Amino acid sequence: PLLAKGYGFADIEEQVAATADTSYPIASVSKHFTAAAILRLADQGRLALDDPLSRFFPAARPRIGVLTVRHLLDHTSGLTRPGPAPRAAAVSALARGGTALGQGLDWDYSNYNYSLLGLVIEQASGPDYGQYVHDETAAPLGLTGTGYCEEGQDIPGRGRDYLSGRKSLALTAYWSEPRFFAAGALCSTVVDLVRMEAALEAGRVVSPPML
Repeated sequence: PLLAKGYGFADIEEQVAATADTSYPIASVSKHFTAAAILRLADQGRLALDDPLSRFFPAARPRIGVLTVRHLLDHTSGLTRPGPAPRAAAVSALARGGTALGQGLDWDYSNYNYSLLGLVIEQASGPDYGQYVHDETAAPLGLTGTGYCEEGQDIPGRGRDYLSGRKSLALTAYWSEPRFFAAGALCSTVVDLVRMEAALEAGRVVSPPML
């Protein structure tokens, strides 16, 4: 790293300065961690990228059950719904959802793909998604400011969240409410993100062929 620095305040009310170790919501960069978790489980033989969802969720609606892990990773599942995809919505999609396109026919970015992958991670590994990220990624790699923060979990160095208005800032609960699950529910720091990338490239998260 050439520069690691925080700017402004992590907490305006208390005048707490932001640092390189301030933890912020990383939104869809969370997908990077989710994809790494899936590939790690594939390395361990606990799932295969061409497994259908029906392997993990036998009661899934057939149109959803035929989708493979690879379809979800690649955003080629045919799921075209934009916007938030909290855990409850992903669970509902298994039972009642459908795809707008046939699987593998086109690329269409949808948070549902990665929220469904979060459910797959839980089925293949045992712990819930947030615990899995902590146990298999954050703790072993020393990512102390990285973790599941969507539902208000305490993360070391977590900054407060603000909504910017015209010449004003207001506290917002947006990032503490269930919205994105495995598609966007993680917090991290700039230093942790560099550590994660270095670990990936060094083969400490997934094997080089899987990377």
